[in-house]
Amino acid sequence: MQDGSLNEYFYLSVIVPVVLMVVAGLIYDQKIFMVAVVGSLIATYQLGNLAVQKKWEIRNRTAVTEIEKVRATADGANLVFTAILIAPVQAVVLTFFGSWVGLILGSRLHPENDWPGLQNKRKQKTVG
Repeated sequence: MQDGSLNEYFYLSVIVPVVLMVVAGLIYDQKIFMVAVVGSLIATYQLGNLAVQKKWEIRNRTAVTEIEKVRATADGANLVFTAILIAPVQAVVLTFFGSWVGLILGSRLHPENDWPGLQNKRKQKTVG
């Protein structure tokens, strides 16, 4: 039933938030970082939903037998489940992961320019 078509939205939904947040973490500016968080959450949510829609489009296009055609058109529950649960969870998890990696790399590249919440932890580590 699958024709091996590439679902570029799936790959983008994984790559975009991580790259965006790592770059924002490397810039190491709070305002840019907050804008990147919002942008990452929105972009990942949209791309996750587009990935599922593309999956069902591929299945619908490649269905040959009657049972495959019936299964390929029964996509409502999967689309709703993705829109309500899977896409938001994916957006939060991947944005958090990218933020974590970006902030670790950013704090190592800019040790003199710590954010207020990170300064106390760094001073405690170096003193103790």
